[in-house]
Amino acid sequence: MIGLTINDYSRIGVIHFPFIALPDKSKGMTLFGTGEHGCYSVDYTAGMTPQEMAARVPEYMAPFEGAPDEDFEVRVAVSSNRPAEPEMMTAIAPSTGVGLGGCGNKVAQLLLDNADAYITSGLHYWDICACEPLIRARGGNVFLGNMDKIKYVAGRDYIDGLNASRTVACKALMDSRRAAKL
Repeated sequence: MIGLTINDYSRIGVIHFPFIALPDKSKGMTLFGTGEHGCYSVDYTAGMTPQEMAARVPEYMAPFEGAPDEDFEVRVAVSSNRPAEPEMMTAIAPSTGVGLGGCGNKVAQLLLDNADAYITSGLHYWDICACEPLIRARGGNVFLGNMDKIKYVAGRDYIDGLNASRTVACKALMDSRRAAKL
């Protein structure tokens, strides 16, 4: 992951997956973008020639869709290597937890429409700096646990809580988390 901050705010993000979860690990993907110019993806297949790589055309990732259907179920990306805090799971109920490893992977699942939100009780700034502009580029929200905007201030490296979500689909989830003061 590569993130660029300007004046304490994350502006450009790149998340690279050298392989996507296929049995032969023959495909990869890079997600990149800015809040102002949108989010894009470009695929990679093992064995591509330099000419084939140069000929790839980035695919624009449209903003998240609006209001969900009535039977919508919120899928929340949570850590696969540690159990979610009981208070957090209570606050997001009846949402479904999707266990994943790594902040970049969790955010990628949000960007690829495989999850609707990413909520955590804490992480380092370097974990989210590349991810934040990509979520915003698709029209999503990223806030600290207390619902403030993230500022990347020199000398600080830890965030006590984070909420990232699709815009409309997870507003109720964010409100319930704020009400629970997680």
